[in-house]
Amino acid sequence: MPRPLWIAAEFSDAADYFAMESFFMQKPEPPELFCFWSTPPTLMLGLNQIVQQEIDVEAAERFGVAIRRRKSGGGTIYTDRGSFQVTWLTPHASDPAGCLKHNALKIAEALKACGIDVGFSGRNDILAGDRKVSGSAGYSCNGHYLYHASLLFSTDLSRLEPLLTVDPSKLTSHGIKSVRQRVANLSAFTALALPEFLRRLAAALVPQDAERRSLFPAELAEIARIKEQTFGDPDWISNGAVGGAVPQTWPPERKGGIR
Repeated sequence: MPRPLWIAAEFSDAADYFAMESFFMQKPEPPELFCFWSTPPTLMLGLNQIVQQEIDVEAAERFGVAIRRRKSGGGTIYTDRGSFQVTWLTPHASDPAGCLKHNALKIAEALKACGIDVGFSGRNDILAGDRKVSGSAGYSCNGHYLYHASLLFSTDLSRLEPLLTVDPSKLTSHGIKSVRQRVANLSAFTALALPEFLRRLAAALVPQDAERRSLFPAELAEIARIKEQTFGDPDWISNGAVGGAVPQTWPPERKGGIR
């Protein structure tokens, strides 16, 4: 089995990161892979979500926010340079639901090691107090499992209301009046600066024997091809899995789920 791999990538488009994940997921024998990344303001749709039901497209254009679609399930999220994503690939994963639970628990343990008291809501939301600070989802393909976690650190939360479209009945069921009321930044719960916070998070998640490197030129070329073919394709962004192979999302996709 290959050594675990910690990829240091600096793309400016979430579609490149999704293509990178797909590149490694297609390998028969991929390494356990980790990547910590962020992008300029972006709205990331879950696999089967309908753009117009999740996003105010006119507001996204007005604010210059990119719209992208991932292969994992879960709800639409807003990200910017104040938030970051965790990519965690587990090869030959026979229990995807177990992987999701295990990885989310590891994220929570890492947050607690940073002095942040967190707990769970549902299967995959991490809360500090009564506010969501992290969500996660994933998908299985070729027998491997790809886990996504999104963590809010110093995100511009004022953008959530104009950009995300939520059924009011879903807000009522959570006892809140707005999406903004449900989330918070981790910076409100720690004095750590983002670089030190990320260092501690990586130390808690990445095996000590992991190889840390950048992507090779040949890998970058294939990732660019996958991006053009899928994740950067307007049809994929608009329609997702329609007409194509559908990966198994974990947790199973809930259309229109509250963020």
